[in-house]
Amino acid sequence: RGKFKVYVFEFEVIYRVNQS
Repeated sequence: RGKFKVYVFEFEVIYRVNQS
């Protein structure tokens, strides 16, 4: 469960960086 949360967090960060 914890690992999944970290994965989603990293994915969101990469998405925001790509959007910029």
